[in-house]
Amino acid sequence: MDERPPAALRTGKLQDVISRSVNLESDVVNYRFENDFAGSIKCEVIEFSGCCFKNCRFTGCSAERDYFTNSEFTNCDFSNTAFSECFFQNCTFTGCKLLGASAADCIFENIFFQGCNCRFMGFSPSKFKKTRFKACALESASFNGCSFKSSSFDGCGMEKAEFLHTPLSGMDMRSNEISGIVLSGQELRGAVVSPIQACGLARYLGVIIK
Repeated sequence: MDERPPAALRTGKLQDVISRSVNLESDVVNYRFENDFAGSIKCEVIEFSGCCFKNCRFTGCSAERDYFTNSEFTNCDFSNTAFSECFFQNCTFTGCKLLGASAADCIFENIFFQGCNCRFMGFSPSKFKKTRFKACALESASFNGCSFKSSSFDGCGMEKAEFLHTPLSGMDMRSNEISGIVLSGQELRGAVVSPIQACGLARYLGVIIK
């Protein structure tokens, strides 16, 4: 991470701060939220900057064209949250639950996901730059039509994840579990896989192993 939220942060009730920001069309800057619940709120064109979120729930919320910069999310629940055309920069997600969430047409730049549950999450189609997924559950997640630049997956469960029309050139997939991954074959050009993984992917490459 290039920047960290400042040590001295303001506090407030998450739902109240977001509601006020929505009504006043103002940004949420330098706040700390802990053990709080956002409610089923809809945020549009708001910037969250320099904020820390710990043990917060955003289940069922929606965010459209919002900005999330220089912020940290720890053990937060984003299950079934809908992000649309949002921009994430210099953020960390640690131990977060994003089960069934969606992030359509979003941009992720310098983002670190660690130990997050992203099963059945839809990232299609989004752009990733300098983004790392480490020890995350990505089973049945959808990355169709996405683009990756200087990004990586490390020790992730990716069974039945979808990568149709998503080039994986330069991506080292050896530490990940990718059985049942869904793609057409051309996406694998330039990707690094283990010999065992290559056997499982042979059908996409049009080869027969005997």
